[in-house]
Order: sequence, then C-alpha cells, then structure tokens
Amino acid sequence: MLFELSSALGQCSDLDRILVCSLETVIDTLGLLNGAINVCADSTPTFTLRASRGLSKEQLQYIAHFRQKPGGDLCQQVVDSGKMIFVPDLAENALFQDTAWGESYVHLPLRSKHVIVGTMALVTQKGKQFSERDLELLSTAANVIGIAIDNALLVEQNQQIRYGAILDESERLARELHDTLAQSLGLVLFKVRCADESLSLDNVDTARKILHEVIEICEESYVDVRESIFKLRTSPSEEVSFFSTLREYLTEYENHYHVATELTVDIEDAVRLPPLTGIQVLRIIQEALSNSRKHAKATMTAVSFQQLGDCITIAVTDDGCGFNPQEAENKGALHMGLKIMRERAESIGGKLSVESNPGHGTCVTVQLNVTQTK
Repeated sequence: MLFELSSALGQCSDLDRILVCSLETVIDTLGLLNGAINVCADSTPTFTLRASRGLSKEQLQYIAHFRQKPGGDLCQQVVDSGKMIFVPDLAENALFQDTAWGESYVHLPLRSKHVIVGTMALVTQKGKQFSERDLELLSTAANVIGIAIDNALLVEQNQQIRYGAILDESERLARELHDTLAQSLGLVLFKVRCADESLSLDNVDTARKILHEVIEICEESYVDVRESIFKLRTSPSEEVSFFSTLREYLTEYENHYHVATELTVDIEDAVRLPPLTGIQVLRIIQEALSNSRKHAKATMTAVSFQQLGDCITIAVTDDGCGFNPQEAENKGALHMGLKIMRERAESIGGKLSVESNPGHGTCVTVQLNVTQTK
C-alpha cells in the first residue's frame, strides 16, 4: 500500500487529486467502507472536509451536522491532541450509535514536518475491525499523505500569489496604456479631424502643419509601445537570477536608446531576490529609466544596490534636466509613473522616495528590508 501510495502521489501536484488518490489507495488496499480527509481552509485555522470516498450526499450532510454536536468535532479533537482517535466498535459507542454505518473507526492526523496539515477518517466494513498492524500502517501512510498535502498547499499559495501579482500587473499596464497609447490615439484622432476640416476650407498649409504634429505624436507613441513590450518580455525567474536579468536588460537598453548605464551591486551574497519581489524591483528600475530618457533627456543613468544592516537601498540616478517632485505629483504622465513606482515598492514592503531639482538630475530610491527579499 505504501509503495502504491507513494507512486500515485508522486504523479500528483493538484491538492484535490492528491486527496482522491490517497483515499482510493488506502480504502481499496485495506477493503474499507468509506473515508474522508479534512484540510485546513485557506488562511483560517479551521479544518474542513475536502474529499470523501464511499459517503452519500445524505451521509455527508449528517456528518456536517454531527460535527456541531458537543464532542462531535472529532477532526478538531485530533488536531488539538495530535493523536489518532480509534473506536473499535461503533455500535457500542454512544456517540456513534446513529452513525454506525460500518464496524470500526479511526481518525488520524496528517503531518508534515511535525505540523498537522489535515486529518483522515476511515471506517471498516461491517464485521471487520482495524488490527494493530492496520493502525501502524495507516500512521505511516498518514505521514506520506501529510507531506503531499503540504507540498500541494504551498503550490496553491504560490499560484494565488502569482495570480494576484498578475492581476496587479494587468491593472498597472492598463493604466499605463491609458495614459500613453489611449491618450495619444485620442489626440491623433482630434488632430486628423482638424486637418480634414482645414482641407475642406482649402487651408492646406494649416492641414500640413497639423499632419506634421500627428506624425510626431505617432512616432513617440510607437517608441512607447515598443518600450512597453521591451519591458514586459524581461522578467526574472526561478531559473535565471535577478541580477543576470537586470544586466541583460541594461545592455539592451543601452543598445536601444544609446543612453549609458552603470550597475553597482554591493550586497551580501546570501541575499537573493525572489521572483515576485524581483519583478517589482525590475519594473521600478525600468520605469525610472524610462522617465530619465523621456522626461529628463538623460545621457547617463546609474543603478546601484547597497546593503546596510538589514536594509537594502536600490537607487537609480541620472544626469538629466531634473524636475520639481511636488509639481510632478499633481499632473502629467510623469505623475502616473511615480504613482505606479510607489505602489510597486509598497506591494513588496518597500518605501520609494524621489530627489530631484531642475537642472540637477534625479535619484529614485527604494528601501527594502532584507526579510522582504527571502
């Protein structure tokens, strides 16, 4: 049974499939009547029934009602005590007389690294009881199932985190497109209509001037769209380290826009940026570089990582024309860029600050605690 259980679970990563495989293997191998597995719900300490085998809809409803009775929440008792509950004969136990569908009952904790991640309840056929050997075997199987459940829960949590990050990224991208491409297209449409009206009035010179403005807007929008695609296709991953990705991006950035870049990394080797944190840091750096190129007209940009105690400081400094941060906070595309960078920093527990003065360049700084990078 243990061999079949390990083989089956080794081919499963989805939690529901793991629970079904576990019950099928245990019940079929020992010839049991039915069984159920409870798993801790999402982010609450409550254990709820997540899978069952051999139980009718009416029986499941009765079990849910049974758990509300005094002493009826056997799952919670197993979790609190950390020990199995064994009832050799259901018919002779006052608590189980109304639920004596089988003969013998056992409820085991499912552990992973000494932590209970679920419970498994099993019932034998009429006329058959669990032997001591059966209970020993089930205790071992419970540990195997517990480890599989724990791994699946970690996968689910990572998927939820990634899904949330994707949604946040989609919302930010939508806002960026609205403030760049959508507004540019709206302006192009307005000017083309003006040019058309000028031509209808035989004002050819005015129409030509307007069309030249349209060409400039389209050229700028084209560069913005290409830059957005360039940003999005550059992302750190578990296979490629953050700093390798960043170095590659800076090299391509120099080749694309002919703006000199410099990268300085002065942090402890043990510090590693996980993918989700790395993506946000990279997007902040990309936005800062974009602002330097488009608004500050910078010719040189420096990116640095420095660690002091538990704090990592990430700075993007340029030699551009600079600006008044207070004025930028209230208007224009630069305002939206700063707002998005600040949101990204806060989403990973960081703090973003901007120092700039007209004619003296700009420095965008993000401060992260080392604990946020693990």
